Amino acid sequence: MNQKARNQSADADRISAWMRACVAGLLSLAAVASAQTSGDDVLLLTYFRNNGQDGVHLATSTNGLNFVALNDDQAIFAPPLWPGQNLTRDASILYRDGRFRMVWTSAWKGRLFGYAESEDLVRWKEPRQVKPFPGSLPADDQPDNIWAPEIHWDPLKQDYFILFASTTPRERNDDDDSNNNGQRGSQYDNRMFITRTKDFRTFTGAKLFFDRGFALIDAQHGTLFTAPRKVTGWLTTLPGTRTKP
Repeated sequence: MNQKARNQSADADRISAWMRACVAGLLSLAAVASAQTSGDDVLLLTYFRNNGQDGVHLATSTNGLNFVALNDDQAIFAPPLWPGQNLTRDASILYRDGRFRMVWTSAWKGRLFGYAESEDLVRWKEPRQVKPFPGSLPADDQPDNIWAPEIHWDPLKQDYFILFASTTPRERNDDDDSNNNGQRGSQYDNRMFITRTKDFRTFTGAKLFFDRGFALIDAQHGTLFTAPRKVTGWLTTLPGTRTKP
């Protein structure tokens, strides 16, 4: 076996091991979700219609497979009237300490995502714009877009963090052919970033969370436990968006 074949075999083994770990983690999370739907508990799913211009929708399920739209399939949260940032795509909701906290994609282009909170998913406090990239950064490091923010609680650091995908001019123009279509000149070359907060008033500056040399989006993050309050690991899925090798 030549060196190239050995490298390909090693890569295949690593990918296989990674996929087995992901499947095991997802099965564990699914088991937890299933166990939590006993009695009056249900699973909630956020979704949007068309381009996300009519607001955030909710559906409910007792088994994670069959969902029924709530509120007569009408939005439970209307888009804020922010000029050029008035969509409600990719909403992510986290419930903690008696409060639902929600983040969402507010536009295809721009340097912010939306945040709002509610105690009952009916009455919402005034939504806020979150701009995770400091204005002091060079223009090449400012985002063209902020997509699919996912909100999470970190039981170790005792704070919240949001993962999201962004393309910066520096990444888009570095000629490494890592963008969506595997060719130079693509509009998007997303990488996954992270920002943290304790109070949803102040946020840490965005930092690169994951970069393996290819475009990606839609991070899904889970906390793995072996006992109550004992974190034993993290599981993150990061779908690539390249359409060509």
